[in-house]
Amino acid sequence: MKDRPASRVHRASNVPESGLDEELRLPHDACPFSASSGFDQCLAFDRVLADIEDSQGNQLAPRVTCRRLSAGSAGRGRVYPRCDLGDKATRTKYIRDHRC
Repeated sequence: MKDRPASRVHRASNVPESGLDEELRLPHDACPFSASSGFDQCLAFDRVLADIEDSQGNQLAPRVTCRRLSAGSAGRGRVYPRCDLGDKATRTKYIRDHRC
């Protein structure tokens, strides 16, 4: 099977183009739903409430996230939203194998 291109990170429209490296690319196991909080679009989504604190340790309102979401390393000092199930093909297989 041919490798598919990695997911892309889109720059915010208010960030100037000058001085930026070429477009950032994420590994294939990056979660395509976390940035937009579009977890409801993911058939493998496993809802969990995360307790969030600010930088001073103050409790913030709980936030809905996915149990399978973790931080992946995308090089020195860079992290990305990682799906613990793997890439799109692996997520699709998981969904197919675990349907009730």
